[in-house]
Amino acid sequence: MTKFDKWLKEAKQTDKSSITNADELAGLYLEFNEIERKSLETAIEAKASKEDIQAMRLELSDNFTKQGEAIRAVLKEQGLAMARMGQKAPKEAHEDVIGKALTDSMPQLEAMKNGDRTAKAVIKAAGNMSLAGNVTGQIPQAFRVPGYNDVPQREVQFLQLFQMGQIGSNVVEWVYMANEDGTAGATAEAAAKKQIDWDWLLGTERVEKYTAYIKATSEMVADIGYMNNAIRTQLSRKLLQSVELGAFSGTGTTPNLHGVYTVATAWAAGTFALSVDNANLVDVLRVGVNQIALALQPMPNYIMLNPSDLLALKLEKVSATDKRYIDALQEIAMNSTLDGIPIITSTLITQDTFLIGNRSLQHMLTREGVSIDIGYDGNDFTTNFITIRAEWRGVVYVETNDRTAFIKGTISTSAAALETA
Repeated sequence: MTKFDKWLKEAKQTDKSSITNADELAGLYLEFNEIERKSLETAIEAKASKEDIQAMRLELSDNFTKQGEAIRAVLKEQGLAMARMGQKAPKEAHEDVIGKALTDSMPQLEAMKNGDRTAKAVIKAAGNMSLAGNVTGQIPQAFRVPGYNDVPQREVQFLQLFQMGQIGSNVVEWVYMANEDGTAGATAEAAAKKQIDWDWLLGTERVEKYTAYIKATSEMVADIGYMNNAIRTQLSRKLLQSVELGAFSGTGTTPNLHGVYTVATAWAAGTFALSVDNANLVDVLRVGVNQIALALQPMPNYIMLNPSDLLALKLEKVSATDKRYIDALQEIAMNSTLDGIPIITSTLITQDTFLIGNRSLQHMLTREGVSIDIGYDGNDFTTNFITIRAEWRGVVYVETNDRTAFIKGTISTSAAALETA
């Protein structure tokens, strides 16, 4: 009998042959080996002879080898036993599944036997699992990108070209000189002097109001984290886009602003009519700048084009046979200029249209800046809706005698007016 067998019988009142589980046997070996290790440490501390210590070490090492073999043998027997337990014929295994299902479904089967057509008996065998076959809904949870994907919007640029100010009234007025008669000139002795006269007239523009509102349920605003900010952002943006459109091309009839393009002077070919070979947009714009100079106005400081018209100019060649690009524009950091005048592109201005202007002569006065208010409207209170309103009041104007500093026109029509006959 080995020391382990003796210890097992005395300490555990059992023998190794009764142990069929590898985990249980390994645990007993660990417990026995710990006792043997402590015995070795005690012998070393008691300064036992080298021979006795070496013998104890060899015995402990030999125990490890034999214990490993014993555990492997138990594992083998354990595996064979499990295999024997699982070696049922396919038919037997199938019958076991069906038998269990039938037992579980006996109440439903009895109900069906008694004529209950609503009763159902489900027999289901275990099968392979997959996302498509065994998962309902989005599992795992989808990763949601923070915020929201905004709709492309026109950037508000034209409003940046105005001279901004405040107004405390609902009308802006200016006095301008008009209808000048006579002329100053050289006068002979005793001759009648040169007489001149003019009229003083009053120009006016009214303050106009632009608005927008959104209705949303209080649950929507409360439950969607970014909804409140999105509503305010979109309202402000849409409102300013509307103000910008009015400032550019409004008719001036209340409640519309009087837009700069509306009051601008029409382009005219003048003495350059039918005198330019292969007339293009550059020719049209240069004639327009000259028209401003002839009107004794200061040099313009912006040209406004649709992006497609600027691109068409960049793509234009010298002629049908000369494929070199027209070298008329200057490009600095992606910004285009013509003869030193910056070109601003925006979809605010329609294709085949242009505006040449002077930002120092176009004014916007604000009566009430953009405000956003929240309240109830109609039956909002009883339907849990809230109304979010955005509003702006102001006026846009170009004084009467400054309007010849702004030239507008149609590109194709103007180019045709310059083209040689």
